[in-house]
Amino acid sequence: MYWSGKIKRLLWVLSGIAVFSSCTSDSEEIIGDIGNGYISLSIQADAGFQPTRAIGEDDYKDIANYTVEIWDGEELFNTYAPGKIPASLKLDAGTYTIKAFSGENLTASTDYMYVAGESKITLTAGETKTVEIPCQPACAKVTIDFDKEMATYFKDYSVSFKTKALDKSTYIWEKADTEPVYLKVEDNESVSMTIQLTNKEGQQIPSQSYSHKLSPKQAFTLHVKPQVKEPGDTGLGIVIEIDEGTNNPTEIEIDIPSNWVDDTTNE
Repeated sequence: MYWSGKIKRLLWVLSGIAVFSSCTSDSEEIIGDIGNGYISLSIQADAGFQPTRAIGEDDYKDIANYTVEIWDGEELFNTYAPGKIPASLKLDAGTYTIKAFSGENLTASTDYMYVAGESKITLTAGETKTVEIPCQPACAKVTIDFDKEMATYFKDYSVSFKTKALDKSTYIWEKADTEPVYLKVEDNESVSMTIQLTNKEGQQIPSQSYSHKLSPKQAFTLHVKPQVKEPGDTGLGIVIEIDEGTNNPTEIEIDIPSNWVDDTTNE
C-alpha cells in the first residue's frame, strides 16, 4: 500500500507537468502570432497585346512567372524567385510595398517583354488579406510588314527606331525580320522611325525620318509598300501605313528621286 500511494502521487505530478507544458506551448504559439498578419498574392496582368507565338504573352498572367519583392519602406525585406512564392506569407503588422516583375528590362527585344507593377498595403495584427498586384508592360509592341513587291524595286530596305531608352543606339528592323519588337518607351513618347532603301544597283537613297507617339502597352503595325507613279510621271513612291487597330490608319508617302528610279529600272 505504501508503494501504491507513492506511485499514484508520482503519476499525479507527472500529469500536472504535462498539462502545464501543453498550456505553456499553446500560449507561446498564440503570443508568437500577436502582431503578425498573413497575405496571399495574385497578379492582374494586362499585356494589352494579342498573344503571339514569339513571346507567349499569356504567360505574363501567371504569378508563378514573376519575381516578387517585399519592401519595408526603403529596405528590401524579402525576395521570391519565380515559382518560389508561398501560398501565404507571414508578415509583421505594418505598411509594405509589394513589387512584381517578369521578363527582362531591355530597351528593345524580340525575346522578352518586361512587365511590372506594385501595390502598397497596410497589414494589421491578425489580418489575412489577398493582395492584387496590377502589372503592365513597360514597352510598346511594334511590327513591320514589308510588302512582297518591295523586293521587285529594292535590293535592301530596313526601318530603324530611336527611343529615349535606346539613348545613342538604334534598333534596326531588317527586311527579313518577322517577329514583333518590344520597345521600352515612356508615356506618349515621340519615337523616331527612319526608312532606309537601297536600289538594285546598290545605291542608297538619303534616309527619311518620321516620328510617332507611343506609350507602354500600345501596339502598331507599320505597313511599307512601293507605289508606282501614274503613266507619264517619273519616279517611284513608298507608302507607309501606321495601323494601330483603328478604322483610320495613318499614311505617309515618300517620293523617290527619278534619277534614282532610272538606275533601279535600267538594270
